[in-house]
Amino acid sequence: MSKSKLISIEIKGFKSFDSVGQKIFLEDLTVMIGANGSGKSNFISLIKMISFMLANRLQYYIQRNGGAESILHFGSKKTNQIECELVFSIESSVDKYSFVLSYAPTDILFFENEKLSWQGNFTREEFELNSDRGKKETYLNSNENIFHKNKYISKTVSVLRDLLKNIQIYQFHDTSLEARIRGLNRIDDTLFLRNDGGNLAAILYGLANSKLYRAYYDRIVEHIQFVFPEFQDFVLVPEKIAENSIALRWISKNSEYVLGPHQLSDGSLRFIALTTLLLLPKDLHPAVIILDEPELGLHPRAISVLAGMVNSLKSDTQLIIATQSVNLLDEIEISDVVVVEKNAKTNSTEFKKPDINSLKEWLDEYSVGELWLKNVLGGRP
Repeated sequence: MSKSKLISIEIKGFKSFDSVGQKIFLEDLTVMIGANGSGKSNFISLIKMISFMLANRLQYYIQRNGGAESILHFGSKKTNQIECELVFSIESSVDKYSFVLSYAPTDILFFENEKLSWQGNFTREEFELNSDRGKKETYLNSNENIFHKNKYISKTVSVLRDLLKNIQIYQFHDTSLEARIRGLNRIDDTLFLRNDGGNLAAILYGLANSKLYRAYYDRIVEHIQFVFPEFQDFVLVPEKIAENSIALRWISKNSEYVLGPHQLSDGSLRFIALTTLLLLPKDLHPAVIILDEPELGLHPRAISVLAGMVNSLKSDTQLIIATQSVNLLDEIEISDVVVVEKNAKTNSTEFKKPDINSLKEWLDEYSVGELWLKNVLGGRP
């Protein structure tokens, strides 16, 4: 099966993106750099909103994030609509999905417009999904007969829904004592790695006990050993008391004593989760992986290994990374970088690709990370 790819996203009126908007073109690997408050997190927040939309929970997302006034760019008096367009390529076709959310005085957003299009080698179809205005949740989940009148529309709705669901954000920042990643996992929770690593032990157990996937497990262990020399292996056995449950137990090279997940440092646990995600079999990966500041709490050596895994994976799985790590940037090609900045005049987020031709002489002497530190690339406070 051909690799699907998210080609571009255009955003208008959402949080730090003004009504003029920004369009970001995405590569196999896109690394977003920028100062705190530049808009990297707002880009990721938009993707989160779309995931809530697909679960018919848009209104929950809105209220959870402070209401419509907090989501619109400087509130409804300045901005009364959010517009977004996502463009995908899959096999020989290009699929587009766009929506417009409008403000209502009850501090909610409703669907003013939803459109999709499909373009193949010889065929192009465009369709407006919403037959009426004011719907509070997406038409992508609708069972209306109107979708089945045209085979292209029906297929495109299904494909686009799957493509959107296959954009997954991973953030393993919560490694507190109460975090799900440190708790018991249901042993059969192995369909995919959860966004917070809450089923990490179950995923590793599934890989370790599969003839098809055992080599992937061994590779994960080798990478962990390289960064965490004390680590020997996981001890992945079902719990005796908590039936059908498993915990992230492990042993060190210096002792046969079995250690628990609460005896892993925050950085070690995050690296284990990242390594498992990036080294999973291809058929267990989503189409697009988004990592939000994956360098948090990692040793420079771990960041270097992380960068190596990212660069190896990008030919099979599309990755979008938001980072402030100079060490990570040092391992990234300049062509994969997008600079995120706040425009001082409009007070809105802008995406910029570095001008590689104008940076040739700089790149002969400095790494990408060093150029960012020197503010040659922009994206610094």
